[in-house]
Amino acid sequence: MGGEHEMRYRPTLREAFVLVCMAAIVLPLSVYTVFFQMRTWASLNHYVENRMNQDLENKNMMVDLILDKYEMVLYDFCTDEEIVMLVEEIDKETEASGENSRRLERKLNHVYNRNETIKGITVLTESGKVFLYDGGTSSPELTSWTGFVFPPQLEAGGNAYMGAGSLVRTADENNGLIQIARGIYDAGGRHRTGIVVLGISQKEFWEKGQKDPHSEMFLCDQDGKILAARQSEFIHENISSVPRHSRTLISRRNERTGWMVHNFYSVHEFRQDAVVD
Repeated sequence: MGGEHEMRYRPTLREAFVLVCMAAIVLPLSVYTVFFQMRTWASLNHYVENRMNQDLENKNMMVDLILDKYEMVLYDFCTDEEIVMLVEEIDKETEASGENSRRLERKLNHVYNRNETIKGITVLTESGKVFLYDGGTSSPELTSWTGFVFPPQLEAGGNAYMGAGSLVRTADENNGLIQIARGIYDAGGRHRTGIVVLGISQKEFWEKGQKDPHSEMFLCDQDGKILAARQSEFIHENISSVPRHSRTLISRRNERTGWMVHNFYSVHEFRQDAVVD
């Protein structure tokens, strides 16, 4: 019996034509689909990156706007004719007179009561006298944050920016304080008679900076010490101690203060919002 030859299937010309046509359609479509997905992913990443950078820039501008407000308070105080005269007289006295002291304390009280986010205001005269009002007391011996007021290095007409060394007990609560200082000069504007320091609650910075639920803002000094944060346990810790939790950190230097505005972002949540939008 002769060997049987296996029959191999050979597609008809029509079938071969159909296969070629399908390949001609499917292959370019697959390439286009992959290319489209890559472009979409790149566009999404670009959108998220731009949004994060814009959010960070807005927060940096917000820091400047807050400082503008308090710098104007300081400027008005330091150029008030009555205050200039009082500080000059007190600075020259061997011991501050009761009347001058009471008048200056009333001025401090007035500034404090007009600005609820100011937690204390201090005048340090060049001769070493200290006058403070923090809502609970106007006596330097009885308040807990006088020791955290540091006489800064000041240029004439300029401001200095500082963070208190730890959480400070003011009249109503524990606060992380940000301090802004300015020199006060005699009536002729030639001789500095003292320094005025505002103690501001750090809450205003992160509350106004917390506009996006997918980000968390921290304001730090040049050494990375946290000056403003939503969670008070981070105040005066280093920014490196903040858990990442798979978040991205981007930062920007505030040119006025030299401080750093740090923002932690959930990129995943930003992308989800972008897809929904």
